[in-house]
Amino acid sequence: MKSIMLLTTALIILPPSARAANCDSPRDDTDVSACIEAELRESDIKINQRYQQLMGKLSEPDKLELRADQRTWIKQRDSSCGSSSKESSRESWFQSLLKDYRKTVCIVRFTRTRVTYLENRLTAQSSPVPTPSLETKSTLPYAAAENEDQYELRAKHGHSRGKWYFEVKLAGGEIAKKAETALQMGFSTQGLTVGRILNLRKRDSGVPTVRLGFALDLDNGKYYAHTNGTWRNGSPGSAEGIDIKLGREYRAVISSSTSLSEIVKEGLLNANFGQSPFDYAMPAGYRPVAER
Repeated sequence: MKSIMLLTTALIILPPSARAANCDSPRDDTDVSACIEAELRESDIKINQRYQQLMGKLSEPDKLELRADQRTWIKQRDSSCGSSSKESSRESWFQSLLKDYRKTVCIVRFTRTRVTYLENRLTAQSSPVPTPSLETKSTLPYAAAENEDQYELRAKHGHSRGKWYFEVKLAGGEIAKKAETALQMGFSTQGLTVGRILNLRKRDSGVPTVRLGFALDLDNGKYYAHTNGTWRNGSPGSAEGIDIKLGREYRAVISSSTSLSEIVKEGLLNANFGQSPFDYAMPAGYRPVAER
């Protein structure tokens, strides 16, 4: 039994960062990350509790099936999200996830779905049903497969030198009305991401559409981002940009905790990697990430 326990009740105490963040009105990405961390810790406890409660109500054959289903779910989660259940401690596992927002959003997707699955099973006490597939599939936004869930959009090419730019048009309020959604947008490399993390909840249904710009300077080791044309951490070329590690290949990536297929189809999220004109002028010397 212990070998498949997903979560541990030793994690009830939230870290100071999570307690300090205003999750009703997060000020920045640091607050959003802290709030997602708090949610994951609480969900960890909830999954463990619901699993134990359900095991106490099922017949022996159904217990065996649920145990096997739990193992399958953990393997699928770790495979899809690039995470590992073999960290030295649960705290180490959390910290490794929070270093890579792409993994964080993926784990949110699996965790939220599993909580709902177990709670529905517990309420109905029905016969076991297959766990829904949440395998991460990547595609360009303008080449999404029909009737297939997509949780990640990636630029076709990665880059290790040069200056690169892309934009995202995001109707966050409309997305929040459809489903609570965590999003990571930016550049990914070797288990690290640099960019934005958003956690759209029901309370965000009134937020307006925004246009986000992402600029990566692989010649000078800097990352910059703007919201509706206003640069958040200094404009490209300034020393105020966020430092990044050089000598790596970076790729533009958008990851979501809910399926992007319908969101993209309805125009609620448009990732422009350079396949169409940008809404804002590209910084001098930069090229679209769609180019080689």
